[in-house]
Amino acid sequence: MTADSVPGHVVITGGAGGIGRAMARLFLAEGARVSLLDRSGARLAEAVASMVAPERVAGFEADVADEGSVAEAVAGARKRFGAVDVQVNNAGVVLRGVPVAEIAPETWQWILGVNFFGAVNMVRAVLPEMQARGRGHIVNMASISGFVVGTRRSGAYAASKFALTAYTEALAADLDGSGIGVSLIAPAGVATRLYDHSAASRAGPPVPGAMDETPPDIAAAMDADQVAARVLDAIRNRRLFNMTHPETRAWIEERHAAVLGGFEGLSKLQEPKR
Repeated sequence: MTADSVPGHVVITGGAGGIGRAMARLFLAEGARVSLLDRSGARLAEAVASMVAPERVAGFEADVADEGSVAEAVAGARKRFGAVDVQVNNAGVVLRGVPVAEIAPETWQWILGVNFFGAVNMVRAVLPEMQARGRGHIVNMASISGFVVGTRRSGAYAASKFALTAYTEALAADLDGSGIGVSLIAPAGVATRLYDHSAASRAGPPVPGAMDETPPDIAAAMDADQVAARVLDAIRNRRLFNMTHPETRAWIEERHAAVLGGFEGLSKLQEPKR
């Protein structure tokens, strides 16, 4: 895919709101056909109705954590718009304000099921066809939390995004030279309703202390349209790592410096015994 090309059929998970809807608007403006996958049928219908080119967009209900649900939705998307050219794994949930040791197993399964296995399931559904055609592009919406844990007690979210980051790097290595591009997007705060929607779908027992409404720092954060533009740029330029917030460079540098500090004293331990 060159810098001048336009994606043909784009499939976007978590497509009914936030970054997903912003991407849909942008891809439609570029002439693409867009399939939106989301677990909320009502939000899907509203999202599709809001688009300027309804003949080139369709919604399909899907729970990305369920491989069977994913397969059914992807089959419907292919039937409507043909082979998948670009697949964007954007569906995600967040949990903030809770120490990791206090998170119940069911809640861990929920957050990993959506944020990590959702991407795994989608790639399994679309990749064989891309490989047969020798072209395509997969985008995984990770997070700066896939590189830096931070201090907001969002460790479960970070763990899921660290896993997605490693998976994306491995996928890119596996597909090197295949004609299929792989991109990872790592935003920091984006002004969406992720917190509200996550709370509504969270599995497991009640989680005391969890932020279930959009916090002020997120409400005032980057607009989703800016992230969507970064996604399109990543696809066109076949770039693996794609950051969105300039200020996060210092966070990554600080973490890497701490990691490199782990080598201090190693040479003394490796000195031969006399």
